[in-house]
Amino acid sequence: MPEEISVENTLFDFCSSFNVIEFKGQEDELNETEFIKNSVRVELLVLEEPSANFANTLNVFVSSRFPRQFLEYMKGQKCRFRRNKERHWEWWARVGLQNVLLIVCRDLPIEPRYYEWLIFAPADSTKWRDLVIALAREHNIEVLQQIYNMRPKEFEIMKPNVDKIIESDPENQAQYIKNVRRVFNVTNKKLVESLEPEEREELLQLLLEQKKQAEQKLQDN
Repeated sequence: MPEEISVENTLFDFCSSFNVIEFKGQEDELNETEFIKNSVRVELLVLEEPSANFANTLNVFVSSRFPRQFLEYMKGQKCRFRRNKERHWEWWARVGLQNVLLIVCRDLPIEPRYYEWLIFAPADSTKWRDLVIALAREHNIEVLQQIYNMRPKEFEIMKPNVDKIIESDPENQAQYIKNVRRVFNVTNKKLVESLEPEEREELLQLLLEQKKQAEQKLQDN
């Protein structure tokens, strides 16, 4: 991490000069084999990068779930991870010459700087559901779209709650519709450009109809 780049109050405020980060999803739990693999990557980095050493290099694991079995295994090997009392989503350990950090997505606070990792929290967790509700209240269509793309089935279960929040406040609904249009314009520009003229016309008519329906609903409220 270049010294001139400030990571204060960002998602990466834990970073050292060099960081080897491994992500583990909700169906891909951290275990001793995966731990060894990333530890070897750290060793190779220290060997190959002249300015890297074990004091300024961090071995990082970002885990969707709390890896209870792994931590129990490490405890049995006399390698105890200790929780940061001020940042309870962080677990630290010294394993051999390496400084190791475990970040548990499920335990991250619901703050904008952590959204990019919170979306990886287990979909069956209270934290994931609370995140979806918080994003709906913020009419944050960008992150909601990411969540839908990742876990459409789970999101559909939450959708009635999301719609209820949006529809309960006309101003909130208007802002949400505005954000939807903006995101559509950005993310689907290439798609629209690839359409045939008649397909573009059909899409335009569909959007105009949806816009008309949304505006009518706002007037009714």
